[in-house]
Amino acid sequence: MLILVGLGLYIDLLPLRSLAALARCDKVLIDAYTSAPREAVERVYEVLRAMGKRVSLAKREDLEGESIARIAEEARHSDVCIAVLGDPLIATTHSAICTEAASRGVKVVVIPAPSIHCASITATGLMSYRFGRSVTLVTPKNGVFYEYPYDVIKENLSLNLHTLLLLEMDAEKGFFMDPCEAGRLLMELEKRRGEGVLRSDTLVVVLSRVASPRH
Repeated sequence: MLILVGLGLYIDLLPLRSLAALARCDKVLIDAYTSAPREAVERVYEVLRAMGKRVSLAKREDLEGESIARIAEEARHSDVCIAVLGDPLIATTHSAICTEAASRGVKVVVIPAPSIHCASITATGLMSYRFGRSVTLVTPKNGVFYEYPYDVIKENLSLNLHTLLLLEMDAEKGFFMDPCEAGRLLMELEKRRGEGVLRSDTLVVVLSRVASPRH
């Protein structure tokens, strides 16, 4: 059996159903590259090790590419858990593993959990019905600006909707975009597009370490 387990945002918010699945599995792979913060991933790892579980921190190459077929085949003979901070499928690429496992006749179970999407909306106190599409802001690559976030914000504003803007991160490299840098990039996009979507007085709510004791 293949079980994709949502861990929630911090170990003290770990759902009971997720904990039960982790305790039952023969092997646990913790996604350590799409999730932040790193200390939350490591705490889950330490707890599972203390429980005597066969657990490892998985890098990108451990859960993608050629590893997909290997994991799916292993799940035919034992219970394999892929544990992901937040929700296991809402914003990750692990659906490919589910598809491969199902094609091999492996039972696939997905255990949802609170993600940064719902927790962020809760933290703002705004109604979820008033949010449009979410989008991730990324740094320019080779001098090329990724303008799609500007288009999403523009569309949402035209519908009188809020935008959940996620900031680029790379847990393996320890890179997390600073909110001040995000603001600079947004104003640079406005300068390039010149459509009056973003102004210096545009109201923005900045969230960091959502749901943690240091929120």
